[in-house]
Amino acid sequence: MKIAIDAMGGDHAPQEIIAGVKLALAKEKDIEIILVGSEEAFAKYLPVLPERLTTVISHSVMAMDESVENLRKKKDSSIFMATHLVAEKKADAIISCGSTGAQMGAALLLLGRVKGVKRPAIVIPYPTLKGQKVLLDGGANAEADSRNLLDFAIMGNAYARFLTNKEHPQVALLSNGSEAHKGTAVVREAHQLMAAAKGLDFIGNLEGRDIMTGDYDVLVTDGFTGNLALKLTEGVASGLFHLIKEEITATATRKLGAALVKPGLKNIAQKFDYSNYGGAPLLGVNGVSLVCHGSSKATAVENAIYNGASFVKQHFIEELTKDIAAYQEEQKQDLTGGKENE
Repeated sequence: MKIAIDAMGGDHAPQEIIAGVKLALAKEKDIEIILVGSEEAFAKYLPVLPERLTTVISHSVMAMDESVENLRKKKDSSIFMATHLVAEKKADAIISCGSTGAQMGAALLLLGRVKGVKRPAIVIPYPTLKGQKVLLDGGANAEADSRNLLDFAIMGNAYARFLTNKEHPQVALLSNGSEAHKGTAVVREAHQLMAAAKGLDFIGNLEGRDIMTGDYDVLVTDGFTGNLALKLTEGVASGLFHLIKEEITATATRKLGAALVKPGLKNIAQKFDYSNYGGAPLLGVNGVSLVCHGSSKATAVENAIYNGASFVKQHFIEELTKDIAAYQEEQKQDLTGGKENE
């Protein structure tokens, strides 16, 4: 199995990307890595190639704030070239910590969409009081219509089955109230579509204050709201742990107690640490494309590689394609009343 990695994308590229690759290669002997990056970066941080690692030289980088329109002009960029390896079947997956827009653009241009999907979505493993759940879209689409949200629900349902082994994951729609009439016009219409969709265990709307409860398996929203929810969670968790640390170490007596609770707090912190979850798959494109946090370091890159390998081994894209095709066939049968099979 070969995984292509954009060595130049991210806040800590290329040093931390290369470090994560080395960690993964040392532990997983059935993985081969193709690193795409600049000759200067490899000369500085990778003077000697480990076994099962090859490099491809790129000559430009898509910056985080750069317009996706420039992607067509930068076919020599690391993200474009890494994705192209998957399109040419020279790699089985692509991983990047760089520009999400550029990664999505490259995936759409080179890999194409899964049939029946209008807009791909980033699916985020989300930590809750009842374990890891699924949230999408995590930032691929700032705006989405009701049909897009239904597509996200179908893809999220397939991903949750892959992640949790549940045959019928519970799907919820993020809104400003639990009642069906709450939310924007798009949310209200999406609620109706999801409620009518066969194959979805739709449990209705979920309010923002209930995201952390984990009383669902899949939570659907647009990319703008989903990304805000994700980063708000990260910020609140970071701030809360900072305040707890300040309070429990404020006096000598509290410091004694802090030593007792430190292991528990450390375990909680790890559940909210994105680096433990690795990359988030871009669902709806015809290939395995994992989007990593822009500030990812070696551990996050390492875990993203394991995730990517898992998706490839379990043929996740093929299973997702089957799920979407099955849903479309059900819709077709509903519209025709089954007459085509008579």
